[in-house]
Amino acid sequence: MVPDSGRKNPDIPDRTGSSGKTFNRHGAGLEGGRMQETVSTVLIVDDDDGVRNLIRTLLRLAGIEAISCRDGEEALDLLRARGGNIQLVISDVNLGPAMDGIELAENLRALYPSLKTLYISGREDEDRLAREVSNGTAFFLAKPFRPRTLVESVQFILSGIAAPAFPSRI
Repeated sequence: MVPDSGRKNPDIPDRTGSSGKTFNRHGAGLEGGRMQETVSTVLIVDDDDGVRNLIRTLLRLAGIEAISCRDGEEALDLLRARGGNIQLVISDVNLGPAMDGIELAENLRALYPSLKTLYISGREDEDRLAREVSNGTAFFLAKPFRPRTLVESVQFILSGIAAPAFPSRI
């Protein structure tokens, strides 16, 4: 489990390293403390704090802006508050009783049709999941996955290079 930084809202990106120096999205320091604008933002939705924090940390270390929520309602509220300024949602399929990851993606696509979805799950047997991926509306990455596989999958999806795959590990 990745320890929390102790900040009040962990989803407000920390733009300074331990030295206090400011970094751009590729990890290179910037003079004058100014940030380059981040090109892509990823929203992570998982009810497991450890998984959510680990994915957020891995993506940030790779230079990808990442924010996170623990359930579908929180994700919908956050996306509306940001005006849809998110390019990819990484969601666990099994989020809890109120709304699963597939329902969340359907609700998000109704609001933001160009939003991409990467499902992560330890179960590959969901018919609805297979349909989403085979229709080309989503991508799938089976748990457990290696950190490098996750980061590379996200980079490929954001670049528009990746083709949906099921049930393979992108």
